[in-house]
Amino acid sequence: MKMSLIKTFIIAVVLSISISIAAYQQTQAQQQQVPDKDCAFNPNGLAKCKPDPTTGKCPSGFSANDKWNCFTKGPCPTGYAKLDNDESGKCFKK
Repeated sequence: MKMSLIKTFIIAVVLSISISIAAYQQTQAQQQQVPDKDCAFNPNGLAKCKPDPTTGKCPSGFSANDKWNCFTKGPCPTGYAKLDNDESGKCFKK
């Protein structure tokens, strides 16, 4: 009987630790910043413009520049343009 209680206690502790680790990992993943529209203006200066640390790839709608940072695909917003021979992907004010 006493041994059974000890085993049950150990199983409960291990299960609790496993749940805590999973919750921590989920929180960390949610806090990880991902590229967004700001990366069109400062792809090399914002931490959130880094590619996915697991896959090394930029998300859909983004490309990697010469420094392997993510910038938005497609044209720049009105009043901005990409410069010829600039491989950063940055949008500059016209």
